[in-house]
Amino acid sequence: MTEPAIDYWLKAGRQVLARSAMVEAEALLRKGLNLVSSLPDGVWRQEHELALQIALGQALFATQGWAAPGVGEAYARARHLCDQLERSHELLPIVYGEWIHHAIRADMEQAKRLASEISRVGEVLDDTVARVMGCWSGGFTCLHLGDFAAASAHLERGLALFDPVQRPQYFELTPIDALVFLTTQLSLVKVCAGYIRHAQSSRDAGLTEARQLSHAHTLAAALYFASRTGWSARTQPAVLLQDADELSALSTEHGFAHWRALALVVRGWCLSALGQAEQGIPLLNAGLADQRAVGSVLYRTQGLTMLADAYRIGGQPQIGLAHLAEAERLAGETGVKWILAETLRVRGDLQMLTDDRFAAEASFRDAIAVARRQNAMLFELRSATSLARLWRDQGKRTEARDLLAPIYGWFTEGFETPVLQDAKALLDELA
Repeated sequence: MTEPAIDYWLKAGRQVLARSAMVEAEALLRKGLNLVSSLPDGVWRQEHELALQIALGQALFATQGWAAPGVGEAYARARHLCDQLERSHELLPIVYGEWIHHAIRADMEQAKRLASEISRVGEVLDDTVARVMGCWSGGFTCLHLGDFAAASAHLERGLALFDPVQRPQYFELTPIDALVFLTTQLSLVKVCAGYIRHAQSSRDAGLTEARQLSHAHTLAAALYFASRTGWSARTQPAVLLQDADELSALSTEHGFAHWRALALVVRGWCLSALGQAEQGIPLLNAGLADQRAVGSVLYRTQGLTMLADAYRIGGQPQIGLAHLAEAERLAGETGVKWILAETLRVRGDLQMLTDDRFAAEASFRDAIAVARRQNAMLFELRSATSLARLWRDQGKRTEARDLLAPIYGWFTEGFETPVLQDAKALLDELA
């Protein structure tokens, strides 16, 4: 009776996974694994344990977070079983699971290596789904390393290869819809690169697609990724707060610990930006603590930058500078530098509040240099606007105009956004 029961728990777990009921799926799959452990070793046991471990890893993505130790253990065991069985054709979900586990822990060297392995699997198997997953993992990794050009190339190729007919196959690998993931990641790449209207279009398309799918975990991911695009483009905080509140409610309802922690960070910054720093800062700190509890590191540099900005708004620059020092340390240790230009710019803003204008100018210059290396035109414009404003106040109006005008002149879209409106207003004043 044991073997039919194992088949039942495996099938039931997979069905529940497809409905995004991750807590229930985890319980069903663990029942199957408990039965497997009572069987003598052999090919049948190894095959079924392999399938159960892969499915369990996917459930744990949602219930514990990608960086949780349990996720790493599930996929390490799956890799061992796959090697024992010599099932190279079953390697893709395992390598993907290992990749996202290391990426969220900000182990970027391992993430790069595993993303390359996924791409090789796609070529060896001549498989479109594997090729798309190679673009998925390569694009996400390059984005967080601050290589926006490479990230854009990966993600756009993935979208070109994506076939909706194969959509169920992606859900066998990951609890996020492939089209929604690729689209929302591309929106962040585009906004950093300065293509604001294109970014907003991708962001809206990703959110619309996620809502139409009625898949809770995909919608949670889309809401968070959309908030990153919105925050980078300085969408009105009241609008971002609506998405953060929806993400928080959705994550609480379905037990998505990873997304709930990130929702707290976004919600905390939005409240601070709306003049409620005394309410927002505790939420930011709580969200960062929750990320630490589940082993998530990848998003901490952005979270710390947002926290420091909230302390700026709350008039506590020294505390903000301490958090930025941690963000810079993390960026140096992990290589997660997509947000580094903004971190340095916020450092300059905080130094202005302490009347250390010499240090602030150095920070703004550093931010511009990082943004230029990354071709992050939106971040370069923001930093240049801050430095030009400082120079204006020092009477160096010509230098300020000469710095800002060519950067602003590069833009061909997004003129209705706050970042470009601020730059234009300053240029008009300097004229």
